Amino acid sequence: MKTELLLKKIKHWSVYTLLFLANVALLQAQEDVRLTKVDTVEDEITISNFGTMEANITNYQLCLGPGTYVRVGATTGGNVIIPPSSDVIISYNVNEASGGLSLFSNTNFGSSNPADLIAYVQWGAANQLRVGQAVTAGRWDNASNFVSGTPPYSTTEGGSAAVWFEACDANGGQIQIAATTDTTAEICVGEGIDDLIDVEFVDPNVRSGDSFSWVITDQATGDILGKPASVPAGGFSLEGAPTGICDIWYLRYNGDIGFDTATNVSQLSGCFDLSNPISVTRNAVNGGEIQIAGTTDTTAEICVGEGIDDLIDVEFVDPNVRSGDSFSWVITDQATGDILGKPASVPAGGFSLEGAPTGICDIWYLRYNGDIGFDTATNVSQLSGCFDLSNPISVTRNAVNGGEIQIAGTTDTTAEICVGEGADDLIDVEFTASSTTSGTNGIYVITDQATGQILGTPAAGPFNLEGAPAGICDIWYLRYEDGLTGLTMGQNVAGLAGCFDLSNPISITRLTGTDCSALSVDDFEADFNFSVYPNPVQDELSIKYAGSQNLNLEVQVINMLGKQLINDVDFSNKANTVLDMRGLNSGTYFLNIRDKNSGSSIVKRVVKN
Repeated sequence: MKTELLLKKIKHWSVYTLLFLANVALLQAQEDVRLTKVDTVEDEITISNFGTMEANITNYQLCLGPGTYVRVGATTGGNVIIPPSSDVIISYNVNEASGGLSLFSNTNFGSSNPADLIAYVQWGAANQLRVGQAVTAGRWDNASNFVSGTPPYSTTEGGSAAVWFEACDANGGQIQIAATTDTTAEICVGEGIDDLIDVEFVDPNVRSGDSFSWVITDQATGDILGKPASVPAGGFSLEGAPTGICDIWYLRYNGDIGFDTATNVSQLSGCFDLSNPISVTRNAVNGGEIQIAGTTDTTAEICVGEGIDDLIDVEFVDPNVRSGDSFSWVITDQATGDILGKPASVPAGGFSLEGAPTGICDIWYLRYNGDIGFDTATNVSQLSGCFDLSNPISVTRNAVNGGEIQIAGTTDTTAEICVGEGADDLIDVEFTASSTTSGTNGIYVITDQATGQILGTPAAGPFNLEGAPAGICDIWYLRYEDGLTGLTMGQNVAGLAGCFDLSNPISITRLTGTDCSALSVDDFEADFNFSVYPNPVQDELSIKYAGSQNLNLEVQVINMLGKQLINDVDFSNKANTVLDMRGLNSGTYFLNIRDKNSGSSIVKRVVKN
């Protein structure tokens, strides 16, 4: 009997224990329900469940003071169940200026039991009607503390005025690239052309917040690159930014969020909201800066047309600043922008502009990404896309051309005269085509063929060689620019220095005594007949004799300065011979074909490519 009674007591005790534990669990669940937002403007209350189990708050009571309360379920017209980590918003008329709001788990409105009074907040003023109960229940820290500022008010904890704050209603809205729905763009920076990014709001009416600004950040780091107050006319220019990706945001905020001093968006705190970003990928190109090698010069003046290469060597001021996937050098006509050349690199020694006409050309270095139309472009204005040209090296080309001359009234470039007999044999000279001559100054030069010594510098013909001794002299036409040196009688023509060009020579053989009757001019012209081919020549030059005489011939190759480069090539008793021209630079040369027996000679002009 005692055993049965003990078992009954144990069973009763177990039931009471289970009921007690259930009540404790229920109390714990109730304690996880809190007030988290009071909006006295919209008359809305937010109640949150911070627990791990569902909370039924249908019969909970909201109380503004004695006699002013309402059941939560009555505000919704049904059951109010909050899942774990969730909220419910209910409508309730609250005092905007000041007030205290209690949340009871039942109708024990006079209770200070934390199981009954589970949440409290007061705003606008201290000592609201139920604050004493709330302090006793541990639901508020001090009767004198209240939430100040502009409603709505919110919290993530509750229990004291210190953890309640003005609710943030800032809204940065949604933005897009103007006239599109795009939020990304790709631009080219570094080429000096602004690729403007214009931005607009998807719906301007959804923005809110007392203050605003635009913010440009580096996407990789969050560093703030700019804080423009508004969208500039035409859009944002990111030309000065380096390669990478940046984001454009619209910011709305209330109060002080540290924006003025922030250098990174992570430093912002408080009530603010950023719109979605417009992400802009910046592809950088930079052609760098160039100068004439070994100097800081970016201009040069050269002489073209005289057959001598004036090489323009170019270097980078700082090779490390260049950027862009592809590159090339570009030579353009300064006046028109026409592309004269697209060399892949600087040739050994520099660029040669000898073949170009008079004028000014610009040498550029080009860097670019993608297809900019470079392969087919004939003018720089046709390039489009992501590219950058360096500064130009401007080269002024002073053209000189002595032209081509012949004995007046003929096509002859040789003649024989008798000197010393007292009769003037005047040699009159004319241009084959006078329009081909160029150069600021012009004069004739007479030289001794054997030595190159300058015998005279007459301004014009006809030329009287009667007083000269026996021998061969050459008559040249010289065009030159100011600054020429060495043009003095008694000097050698090889000593001329500056920008100049000599025509082909008219070679005059001066005979004396019995030699005057050795060969008539008519017989000479008919029988001293040669053809030279190909002309222009690249490798080998053929010389063919078409006359009927048995001559003892030799050939000399002379450059424009009168210097013999190929000497005394003998082809006596042959109908033709071949000269190897591969060792000569491109330019104009003269062949002096001479009969060693009679001293008669003829000069042929040859162009080497």
